[in-house]
Amino acid sequence: MKDGYRKGETAIMATALTAAVVCASLLVYINAEDAPETYGGPQVPTVETSEPSDAPAPMLCIPEPVQTEPVETAEEPEPEPETINEIVYAPIWADIPLDAELQHYIADVCAERHIDTAVVLAVIQKESTYIVDAIGDHGRAQGLMQVQARWHGARMAELGCDDMLDPFENVTVGIDFLDEMIDKGYGMEWALTAYNGGEIRAHKYRDAGEISSYAASVLEMAEDIRR
Repeated sequence: MKDGYRKGETAIMATALTAAVVCASLLVYINAEDAPETYGGPQVPTVETSEPSDAPAPMLCIPEPVQTEPVETAEEPEPEPETINEIVYAPIWADIPLDAELQHYIADVCAERHIDTAVVLAVIQKESTYIVDAIGDHGRAQGLMQVQARWHGARMAELGCDDMLDPFENVTVGIDFLDEMIDKGYGMEWALTAYNGGEIRAHKYRDAGEISSYAASVLEMAEDIRR
């Protein structure tokens, strides 16, 4: 009697236990159906978006542009023109005590007039020994070529030269006078004598077949200069 009772009790307990397991499994299945899938990763919260509304969008507050005074920019100074380098002259004749620029000027004027530069330099040596401010004939003859304004005033005015102590103006007038004497066509000896003592004296030497000591000295100096 007791054995049958125990067997019945055991069967009931087994049945109850089985029912409990089935109920637990059913609950787990139901909860899994309701839960969102996670795919094994962390769940990302979803943001619910509201339905579009007919209400007007809020106006943005855009500030009005501020009027500013134009800023005057300082003008850049114009670049200064490039300065032209001055010409540096080298002496043509190292043993002649005249400024190198003056030597070139004399050579240029002689080339324009087709006059032997050595002769002009010899005249300067004879008349003033290359002294720019030389004064002779009681103050009447001035400068390198001892030009006298009383005889050459018109020539000086024509050439625009009024300062015979200026070496450039002095040789301009002196070379012009010597060129005029050479153009007379009586030869260099006559032209040199006329330059020193006038045309009448030059004719006397020429008529006598002689050369003045002045002309002879100048030609000898010119020969030395050419060497």
